[in-house]
Amino acid sequence: MLEARLTDMASYERKKYLNQNSESLYLSSYRIKEAGLSFFMSDNRFTELMSNKYKKESIYKKGILFNLFLNPENENMDIKNIEKKYLEKYVDFHKEYSKTRSEITLKWNEAKTDSILSIYRDSITTIVDSLEIKKTKEVKSHGEKYNQEIFNYTVSLVKVKIDSIDYTDSLSCKYFKDQFFGMDGVLCNLFEANLPKGNKIVEFTRMRYDEDAVDSLSSKIVKIPVYIE
Repeated sequence: MLEARLTDMASYERKKYLNQNSESLYLSSYRIKEAGLSFFMSDNRFTELMSNKYKKESIYKKGILFNLFLNPENENMDIKNIEKKYLEKYVDFHKEYSKTRSEITLKWNEAKTDSILSIYRDSITTIVDSLEIKKTKEVKSHGEKYNQEIFNYTVSLVKVKIDSIDYTDSLSCKYFKDQFFGMDGVLCNLFEANLPKGNKIVEFTRMRYDEDAVDSLSSKIVKIPVYIE
């Protein structure tokens, strides 16, 4: 119903509406079929909470491509330290090469020196290439673990009830970019064969960062009427 309403809006009206309701929760349909409930939440408040309260910033682009590309705009000190560790190794190789070149130059003629140094450079290059591969894997592994911690905590801030029965543990969630709303957020699915039938109220509780109280959380409850077939 909301999608149909927004489709009829002018682009500036639609943009204004979405900006004003950026922390809203959107249900895929008010008619739930085959015991499946799907809902989408924008991550505006989640991002604010993680940034302001827990000082954690996502280091990957969100949405469908969430775990594939690093976001160079965000700095993560752990990743910077990993890169620094490898940079120090490269600097040591350079110093060692410079020292060896000086020593060899004093012992051999130019042709012999070039030959020896060429072999030495090739060996260093091989080592550096392998270290680059190792560094890339280490950075990626850390990034995935770091963002998984953020995601797990984000999902833990959402509770879902139907008829006062808690179904939170049955949720299956993932980062998602909603193409219609043009928002980054979290898409959650609830598949439960024993959902109560008929007209029901789905109650969502979301924790969020309270701007009016330092280092504190507040909760927001959203109740949406549905018909479960």
